[in-house]
Amino acid sequence: HCRVASRGLAKPPDIGIGPGYAEDVAKLSQYIRTSLTDDRTIVAYDGMRLRAAFINSSNGQRWVALRRVKDKPPKLDSLGFPPALVPHLQKLGSRDGLFLVCGATGQGKTTTSCSLLVDYLERLGGVGFTIEDPVEYNLGGRHGDSGFCYQTDVRHDKEWADALVNGLRCHPRYIFIGE
Repeated sequence: HCRVASRGLAKPPDIGIGPGYAEDVAKLSQYIRTSLTDDRTIVAYDGMRLRAAFINSSNGQRWVALRRVKDKPPKLDSLGFPPALVPHLQKLGSRDGLFLVCGATGQGKTTTSCSLLVDYLERLGGVGFTIEDPVEYNLGGRHGDSGFCYQTDVRHDKEWADALVNGLRCHPRYIFIGE
């Protein structure tokens, strides 16, 4: 069965996986059991990028939650914000200060943040630096005429501070810290 995330329901529904997918599910299950050892990782499987999060239950069972992620974030104006809000969000890239993107799990915080960062780098230039666990979207490299992004993948709590210090040494205009 496949458990589907749904907002507002006390218990998410289980959806049966049809017999036509049994072989695919078996292959993916075998891949997970034999190849994935690290929690919170991005893996490539059958041409897809998947984010895997492991749950170790108190009864000894190990579950995995998979979510498909794209390679690049969508354009800012395609995220579904009211059209009048997009220019306001774009203007924030030329200001100084802290910008927090908050919300519930799975509601698009990383997608929004990465779309904003790419937009700022393409339009305004400068250096972006990300610290993530794990890196979801591939943002590294050149953006536009004068933007560039470095990405850091941290795995342990003690690495966050070192990654931030190293990031500050490259004089970034933008710093993105993702969970």
